[in-house]
Amino acid sequence: MTETHEATPVVEALEHREPGDIAVVGKALKDRIELMDRIHTLLQQRIVPERDLKNIGGKFRRTINFARICRRVVGGDIIYRRDPKTDLPYRRQEWKDEKGDYYTYNCSCQWRLPWGEVVEGMALVSSRDPFFGLEDGDFKDPGDVNESHIAQKSVTEAFKQAVFVGLGFPKDVTADELSKYGVDGGRASGHQFDSAKGNKGGSQATSQGSKDKRAEIEAACREMMAAGWKKPDGTLPTSSEDVLQTITANPDKGWGGWRSFKNITEKSLPITHKQVMAIADEFRKGQGGDGDPAETFD
Repeated sequence: MTETHEATPVVEALEHREPGDIAVVGKALKDRIELMDRIHTLLQQRIVPERDLKNIGGKFRRTINFARICRRVVGGDIIYRRDPKTDLPYRRQEWKDEKGDYYTYNCSCQWRLPWGEVVEGMALVSSRDPFFGLEDGDFKDPGDVNESHIAQKSVTEAFKQAVFVGLGFPKDVTADELSKYGVDGGRASGHQFDSAKGNKGGSQATSQGSKDKRAEIEAACREMMAAGWKKPDGTLPTSSEDVLQTITANPDKGWGGWRSFKNITEKSLPITHKQVMAIADEFRKGQGGDGDPAETFD
């Protein structure tokens, strides 16, 4: 791949400077640094922990929703590299090693910033992903892994990498750093996840089918929240569990809806799954992507 990067004012100043113009270059660099500092502060002051952060093993990680907010605030376009055979924004490959068969999804995108810079984001996600492909310490058979989750995660992680690298955000953020911006990390949602055993898919799951349904419900709710799904009153949800509660509520019968994924009972799981997936499918049909689906880059 050959990339073309448009020159920024700083680069132009460096390339066309005359002897003695180093002060001009220095000022341009200083202005750029101050601008990025202001952008960082502006964005982090607007973090909603329940929506924009995930507590994973005591580490706070910025979510896809926060990445989308950053991109919309800063501007620019996200352009995905599309597989020429399928025209999808990722490439699937099959592999085999001493542990058996598995597959990977590779996604690559560019964030083309308003001032001409281009930032690359790439992600490789495997059917052995610890969240989706590991259970009780063993890798699932590839056929038992929800492949759509692997594909979607590759797109999500590539998008996040492009945005967060472009803005200079590290992978994780500490509670002390959050407190500097008036953000309480203790309100962030988290996963009950043991990397040695894998994701259990909900505390009350009693079968693989139940675990898959719970994982699909949570993934759909997170996707809708991140993509700007609105509640019937026109407001945005504050968390993926707020999406769940809104969808499952039945005011006419005095039912306020499920407030937590882990509280969904086995008896109610099938109808809850049907409700959430129906809304998610309807929302996807009317949703536009973050990049032009017909646009690609070489």
